[in-house]
Amino acid sequence: MREVMYIDGKPLHEFRAKLLDWEVAPDLANVISSGKNLFPALLKSEAGQKKLSVTLNYQTADRKWFPSPTKLIGQLNKTVNLQMPDGFIYRSALSSVSSVKYPAKWITEFTLEFKCVQCGQYQEIDIKQNEQPIYYDGTAPAPYKIEFTAPTALQSVTVQGIQLTSIPAGAKIVLDGIEKKITQNGENKFLESNLIDFPVFESSEDSIPITVSPFVPLKISYYPIYI
Repeated sequence: MREVMYIDGKPLHEFRAKLLDWEVAPDLANVISSGKNLFPALLKSEAGQKKLSVTLNYQTADRKWFPSPTKLIGQLNKTVNLQMPDGFIYRSALSSVSSVKYPAKWITEFTLEFKCVQCGQYQEIDIKQNEQPIYYDGTAPAPYKIEFTAPTALQSVTVQGIQLTSIPAGAKIVLDGIEKKITQNGENKFLESNLIDFPVFESSEDSIPITVSPFVPLKISYYPIYI
């Protein structure tokens, strides 16, 4: 099976790179030693960031000597979605780059280390009635995004317990728990909300009703997150 990797939806070959090897480290856990035990006892485990290691080679089309991967690394030096051969998406932040090797004068080989969260495919669900349930199948809590367009001017609207005020007719509202922002037509709307915490799907809840008062059609978007 061919090993395929995507960077924000674009196949790796578009960046003139090839995936040689990759590995995901297990979740971090709190290991606590107590009493007279000779070995530490695992008393509590928490889902957290994982470590993704990716080894690539990079070459130029004209076989230029000692090609520089600077442009590719610059593309990865932000929060990116890396889809790996296992089919999962890893929302990743670059943490380190190895020293560079040259298997041939026109090929550069290096390893990238990322801090990441393992996700499923991006989900988008239209909410067509109040208390419509969403069935979340992730194994770790996942932030989500709420979007709607005001059909009429709204003095206030409450979505999942979060109240937004002073919404003109036709305004596009985005309450984004993934990117941690609230906007109205692209402008900051934090001050016209009672937000304390952004919305999150809990893995312990099989069915989560989406409540909105007064009702307006919504779109809910999220990445299922896995331990």
